[in-house]
Amino acid sequence: MFTLATILGVFCCVLVVTTQSTPSNEEYDVIIVGAGLTGLSAAREVARAVPGARVKVLEARDQVGGRLRARSMKTDEGEAWLDTGSQFISPAATALSSLADELGLPLFPQTNCGVRTLDIRAKRLAQPDPLTNHLSFADVLNSTELPSWASTNVHDYLVNSGHPRYTMDTANRLLQTLFDSPDKSVSILHLILAMASENATVADLLSRYGHGQALLMQGGLNRLTRAMAENTDVELNQTVTSVDEGDSSVTVNTPNKTYKAQQVIVTTPPVVTSSIQFTPPLQPQYAKFIESYRPTGRARYFTMTFASPFWRGKGKNGQIIHTNPQGPLVWLTTFDVGKPTMCAGHGANGVLWGIAHFARDMAPVSRRSAYADIITQSLGSNGLQPLAISEEEFSTDPLSRGSIAVLPPHIDTAFLRFLQGVNNHGEILFASAEYSNVSMGLMDGAVLSGKTAGFMVARRLQNNEDADREDNEIANLVRLSDDVAKTTHSTLEVTVESKRLSNSSHIKAFVYNTSTQYPPTHPIEVTTFKHFSFGNVEDDNDEEVVSDNVIQNDEATKESAGVETATKGSSFVYHTSTLNPLLETPETTTFKHFSFGNGDPVEPFVFPPSDQREEFTGTIPTTTTTARSTFTPTDPHRSTTPFQYHTSTINTPVEAVEETPIKHFSNGNLDNELQAAKNGNAKPTSKEDVIKSLQELLDEAPSQSSLQLARKLTGILQNLLLSMSEEHER
Repeated sequence: MFTLATILGVFCCVLVVTTQSTPSNEEYDVIIVGAGLTGLSAAREVARAVPGARVKVLEARDQVGGRLRARSMKTDEGEAWLDTGSQFISPAATALSSLADELGLPLFPQTNCGVRTLDIRAKRLAQPDPLTNHLSFADVLNSTELPSWASTNVHDYLVNSGHPRYTMDTANRLLQTLFDSPDKSVSILHLILAMASENATVADLLSRYGHGQALLMQGGLNRLTRAMAENTDVELNQTVTSVDEGDSSVTVNTPNKTYKAQQVIVTTPPVVTSSIQFTPPLQPQYAKFIESYRPTGRARYFTMTFASPFWRGKGKNGQIIHTNPQGPLVWLTTFDVGKPTMCAGHGANGVLWGIAHFARDMAPVSRRSAYADIITQSLGSNGLQPLAISEEEFSTDPLSRGSIAVLPPHIDTAFLRFLQGVNNHGEILFASAEYSNVSMGLMDGAVLSGKTAGFMVARRLQNNEDADREDNEIANLVRLSDDVAKTTHSTLEVTVESKRLSNSSHIKAFVYNTSTQYPPTHPIEVTTFKHFSFGNVEDDNDEEVVSDNVIQNDEATKESAGVETATKGSSFVYHTSTLNPLLETPETTTFKHFSFGNGDPVEPFVFPPSDQREEFTGTIPTTTTTARSTFTPTDPHRSTTPFQYHTSTINTPVEAVEETPIKHFSNGNLDNELQAAKNGNAKPTSKEDVIKSLQELLDEAPSQSSLQLARKLTGILQNLLLSMSEEHER
């Protein structure tokens, strides 16, 4: 028999269940879909322009950052959050650098311990080469070659256009390490547009992203997105399934909630946006564009920690390339992403970040074991084992479906009008790094696209703009890639903050000289050295030595390449000359390397402010390059051989050299530092000043080279000796 209390209890339970199952209805001024760099940048811009605006950010994951991933990993100093996704910041990324500076997050240059050598022998093509010349975005879109570029994949273009081996190697290495795309899956147009969006050549782009001139964020990029999310209304674990535009508002639906807003900004990657249902439907051309504009690779990204960066003390830079056609791990490459230290390798945790491809599925524990075996063997860990290993696989993540989207071969050129930063669909804006014509597909592009979308929405909220008009005119707001092309031979301005650079009064420009002339070369005798790769053999059709030449940095050896053999019986081939001819004139071109020496006595390097994007002019990237961009065993139908480059010890005489000062991102590069200090003007110094100078030197030690420290210490000792001498005379 039911009592009144029982009946009331059942009624209350039913009421509670009914209430919980009914979707809530929340109203805002702006809803932003996605809490990555683009979405958070948009939210900050709206909040800045319209204080008090009700802004909600919906994120499907359980953390902010989007494709910027972070995990808590074991280090020698305890648990720490480390980046496991994107790592490298381009020195040309002025929007991102400015944002980091605004949030008080310092950047530091990529560590480049170890000797690496590169000699470039290039052919001049009959026509201007889009891979080695600076083109603006507008130049590419207006080119008569546009239809041909759009219909040709990178592999066919490189093979059929007569490019020198170095350019082919560089392009393929860029596809492997930045875009994670096989060369037959991406159009050459995408590569050309990506370069134009950064006002860069293919070599510039490679160098800026992990190969010598990249920047890293102290504490990781995860600090950036977490700082951006502070004081922002972000709701996690909310996957948007549909967006419906009504007469007076836009409704955004997730599986368990409903939100309403006046304006909506969708910042998911294009391929993910295509899975959201829109009412009314998207324009057919735009819908086809975002469906076809997608990532194509299947790389795994891994992060590994060690008690110390032991490889630095061995004169190695942490970059290795492993290949094994038999698998199961067919290709692997790594980068040193740890804190900068003296190259002895003390005073910091060792952190390696890498990219890998497997021939077949393996259990996670087996993959981690394979990473550890190859890296410890290649770098010579002397029994030192990794403390922790983490993995990311973007291609299987339904919220990203890969890393960076690429334009496929045979892309409809009519779609290119959507590469304008922001696209419009009524009260809905679409923003993403992939839409940006500045740093297309990259982090700086994400920030700029988000800021522009936020700016446009803020204007609508302020009734300064007709929301119904067709406003695919982002080029009028942000067209930096074209503006930059007008400025040549200038120093890139970027904010890089580190402990040793905190006092700007001590910073002066560091200059080195490089020739603008390609000196003539002469036939040379070469010997063959073996190096590991996909089993390359001698290439009878190898590039001939041609008249255009860039002088090499240092004499190369197997050890100086920064890598070691990780598979037995491999035969990567490169050439180095055994001939040292007499020079008729002692004057030659001087190419400075981004290591710890090789510079004239000049003033220290300065990192200027980041209020303007200018053409980046730096050194040729120092990388072990590859001509093979697919991640499977060698294809017998290909006409290129993988991982082959040439180096020479010949310093060719130069009849007349025009020298141009170029700014460089480095830790110094000063040849005669000690002699310069010795010849300097010493002055008497008090004991208090000596102690203060020594303390400052101790603070700067982790981020200074051995030569820099020796130079400064010599100066302090000279001042001290002079003071003691004068005191003795008195």
